[in-house]
This record gives sequence, C-alpha cells and structure tokens, in this order.
Amino acid sequence: MKIFTKSALLASALVTGLALPAAAQNLQCGVVIFFPSGQNALGPSASAAVQAFASANPGASFTVTGYTDAPGSAAANAALSQRRAQSVAAAMTATNVSSVVGGGEATRPGTTGPNDPANRRVEVVNDACAGGLYQTTTVTRTGPF
Repeated sequence: MKIFTKSALLASALVTGLALPAAAQNLQCGVVIFFPSGQNALGPSASAAVQAFASANPGASFTVTGYTDAPGSAAANAALSQRRAQSVAAAMTATNVSSVVGGGEATRPGTTGPNDPANRRVEVVNDACAGGLYQTTTVTRTGPF
C-alpha cells in the first residue's frame, strides 16, 4: 500500500478534482474536507470519506475544526467555519467527537494566500495524534472551486 503525504494529497485533489484512491484513505491521524466558497453542505463523496476515516479508527475521539478563506466579513466567516465543522461532525455517526470548533479565517500552509480555495476546509484530527502534525491526510472535494 502506498502512503501519501499531506502535500501530495492536496496537490492531487486540487489538480484532478477527484476523490483519492482507497489506499490513501486508510489513515490514522486526519482527514481534510474542502468546500466551495460560501458553502457548508457535505456532498456524498465527502460524507463517505469522513465515515470511512472514522470507521478505520474505532474507539478514537476526534477534533473537528472548520476554516474559511478571507473574502467576506470576519463575523460571517467565523459562523461559516462553525457550520462547516458541524456539518462534518454530523456525518461522523457513532463516533466520539470531542470538539467541534469554527476556526474562522485561516491561511493553510503551502497556499497562495488568504484567498486560496484550499483555505475553505474542515480538518478532522484523531485526538491521539495531538499537535496537528498529520502523518497522512485524505483530501476530498465537495464541489467545484
């Protein structure tokens, strides 16, 4: 089985716009879901990826954090980031979600800046991998950017 790094997965998802191979979804530390501008609804493929990640980590607890890019007011973006996080947490049925947080506007490392579409995301992190340093990451698109 090939293990994908976070940066390779991000590049693959942004270039191809497709869900990643099943081998890349067999992970332990985190999953990242990207959203179209202004949206918080989870598409079927993203929902399936979140559920598969949770199922691959039975008994684990997870922190779910939503983010936005910079366009719009800070207050609107804070609310949107919270709705995104809640949408992903709701898809994690029969899972221990320890925290659901809206992180507001946040520039993801490796992006072109605060308006980059890759900043519109929710990160689900296995609490056992504390520190935010993922060993691997699944990236799924919920719609066109």
